[in-house]
Amino acid sequence: MNTIQYNPNRIVLRIKRQSFDGNGDVDWTVDPFSINYQDVLDAISRVLQTTASAFEYEDDDGDRIIVKSDEELRAMINYYIMSNDSRVVPAMPPMLIIYPKVVKTPRKRNVLGLTVNTKAAPAPSVYGVESPMGKHKSGGNLQAILQSGQLMYLDITPDVQKQIMSELDILFKCDSSYIISFYGAFFIENRIAMCTEYMDGGSLDKYGKIPELVLGKVTASVVKGLVYLWNQKIMHRDVKPSNMLVNTQGQVKLCDFGVSVQLERSIAHTYVGTNAYMAPERIVGSEYGVNSEVWSLGLALLEMALGKFPYPTDNQRELSSMAPPTLPSDRFSPEFVNLAALCTRKSPHDRPAPDDLLHHPFICKHDDNDVSIVAAWLSKMLSHVKNNLPSTEEYPAAAT
Repeated sequence: MNTIQYNPNRIVLRIKRQSFDGNGDVDWTVDPFSINYQDVLDAISRVLQTTASAFEYEDDDGDRIIVKSDEELRAMINYYIMSNDSRVVPAMPPMLIIYPKVVKTPRKRNVLGLTVNTKAAPAPSVYGVESPMGKHKSGGNLQAILQSGQLMYLDITPDVQKQIMSELDILFKCDSSYIISFYGAFFIENRIAMCTEYMDGGSLDKYGKIPELVLGKVTASVVKGLVYLWNQKIMHRDVKPSNMLVNTQGQVKLCDFGVSVQLERSIAHTYVGTNAYMAPERIVGSEYGVNSEVWSLGLALLEMALGKFPYPTDNQRELSSMAPPTLPSDRFSPEFVNLAALCTRKSPHDRPAPDDLLHHPFICKHDDNDVSIVAAWLSKMLSHVKNNLPSTEEYPAAAT
């Protein structure tokens, strides 16, 4: 039997339903040293779709102990840790079962018995779902607004369990200013509802041609986001303008990890992602690594700079035999032309490595954490959209 020494830095709380068969119980992995009483109540509210006033746990004698404060929560956790500290357990430590004290029976059930790691997320009662914000490959997207005024992005996903659970695990581990924030997840009628950061400017694919001065700031943020993922041994695997989000504060962040895979090795074989942005080696089914993401980044930059997909076709067979597209040197700075050319080299070994990207002159030139340029550009673009005006480029030409 495989055994492990109990680790008190992570514990599993099992939120118990008010039913005898255990159907719908939800397991929640938490950091016992940072969680507080309100976090637990919020989690119970998400699971049961109702308000909890307190919860209970059982001691060694089977007696129920009620928890109604942070002090009592700490006593519960200390009791659990002391009970298991010296224990060697099979495969996983025992779960700490909590019994919610609620007024009414929950309406929704986690019929499939799925478990998910989440950070503390707001209860359903504190957000309101508005009109659909469009569709993309992972399902219908709804805007959710916290009553406190904070905006979030609520993604009601289709029932593709394995892929969604993988996405949740990746999002839970990400902590970067250039990756969309993940607030939590809960189950509704056998589907997983994901609460992620709401970027009020939407995706960059809808803005057409982006001035180089703005695109320089965008590129710096995207590259830093990708390098963060790569350092975590994660590949996005679907890098394109529609997966780059912007907000009115001028921040740019990567999103949509529906086809991300955490790398156990430095290469991957799986054929996933959006075909038009795939590197040549991916199209023919060869091994690929981080340098394939660099190709996709290059195509995305070309598209945003030119205002259109840089190839005359998006047919993958034709793309693999075509010469890489380039930026016209009379319209763009030498640094930008060089970066795009390096990223779209046919041989993956000739493309820049992550450190080379970070230290490329075009990135260094624009990596100053100044979000005002993107914010001002987005404000103008949103104003043009609101007033049905054509977009105009009101930025100085790039320095040569």
